[in-house]
Amino acid sequence: MPTFFAKKVFSCQITSVMRATIDKFGRVLIPKKLRDEAGIDNGTEFELEFDIFSNSIILKQFPAVQPYVEYTEWGWPVIMYQEEEKVYFDIKNFINEGHEERGRKLLGLDD
Repeated sequence: MPTFFAKKVFSCQITSVMRATIDKFGRVLIPKKLRDEAGIDNGTEFELEFDIFSNSIILKQFPAVQPYVEYTEWGWPVIMYQEEEKVYFDIKNFINEGHEERGRKLLGLDD
């Protein structure tokens, strides 16, 4: 059976181009100027992706801020963020976890 690959298409605005070298421990030092531009601090987490078509490694900043749910006076759930910043949020996973939690409660498995 053949394997098919789909190329991701995304747009970006490149503001800086710099070189970095991998040391003998496999670490890459991101230059300070670039860290400052991107707002990267010590301990910032990243997701790494490898694009086989461009032979590129893509770093995506992983947010420390996680959304939470509040309910309106009518009982409607509202997704809230502690700070106003862009975060990664997997709505499918969030809904599935809610369904699983509700199922456990209905079955009396979760007290």
